[in-house]
Amino acid sequence: MSMEAVRQGKTKLRKITMNDQAKLNRQETNRYQILKIFYDIAASNGSGIAIINTDRLIARVVENGLMSQDEANSAFARLIDENLLSLDDVAFGHTKITHFGIKKIEDFIKYPDQPNVF
Repeated sequence: MSMEAVRQGKTKLRKITMNDQAKLNRQETNRYQILKIFYDIAASNGSGIAIINTDRLIARVVENGLMSQDEANSAFARLIDENLLSLDDVAFGHTKITHFGIKKIEDFIKYPDQPNVF
């Protein structure tokens, strides 16, 4: 929806519904789950680094019923866009958690009552 279309009255505006909020909450939960997987792997290996094959991780997430294939792909894309994950080796499909991604998870753990958008 372009601002010009809104100005000209060609686009109907509508209130945010509970369905919209539920969808947004689901998307944030999906992004958090994927980022937390990277964080846990990085923390468990002691190096603070987690380089993971994206396709394999998405397949595991889907197999375990955490989210659909489309939801997982969308979550990965958004985490990369937000610089929480980065493509490490595009040829082999590897992704890694960034320093900013680690800080985001740690802030969420330290301050669970603070608003944290993923």
